Amino acid sequence: MTTTKIKLMKRSLPVFILLISLIAEAKKIVLPSPMFFYRNTMDICTPGDTLVIKAGLYGECSLLGIAGTADKPVVVMNEGLVKMGALEGSRYGLKIEGRYFKLCGDADYNFKFISPAQGMYLGTSIDFNNSSNYEVSYLDIGYTQLGLRSNPTEGNIMEDINIHHIRFHHTANPGSEKNRCEAIYFGNTDQTYSSVKAPMRFKNLHIHH
Repeated sequence: MTTTKIKLMKRSLPVFILLISLIAEAKKIVLPSPMFFYRNTMDICTPGDTLVIKAGLYGECSLLGIAGTADKPVVVMNEGLVKMGALEGSRYGLKIEGRYFKLCGDADYNFKFISPAQGMYLGTSIDFNNSSNYEVSYLDIGYTQLGLRSNPTEGNIMEDINIHHIRFHHTANPGSEKNRCEAIYFGNTDQTYSSVKAPMRFKNLHIHH
């Protein structure tokens, strides 16, 4: 933030005007490894910033309370080969929730969501819950029971969602409910949910490539 003082003379009386510039450059912020949890992600960033996940193995991670803007979304990206949900005991890879953000891998699909060990299947790779206004692209998602999940609370509207260039593979549930697995699940798993009383709605949902 730049602060500038300008001194003006009028009728021999000095007048001081304080001008505050709010122009700030977007920052790159490296997230800690091998795990990170932020209940309010905006405590560490501002709209337009990029959150970088460095190469390595990660356990259960969370980025909640994201609040970007339409012209300055918060970007979450990998740098090198990243494997989420890869540490022993992991039940999920990433919980990310908010508005106006982008979760983007690279064209070589080095942003991966996998299970902790061979023969195991992660419970959920990525959980969006009540998120809106986001883009997800160029991820490799495998060895999971649920790939992408949006499990909103009743009555919420999820809008402007763009999902593209996702590579799904090895989606399965080896447990007692072997047929219950989805690459993408947008719905509500709360058995007390009333779809008549307060239906959840999606607007401008695009899934392609």
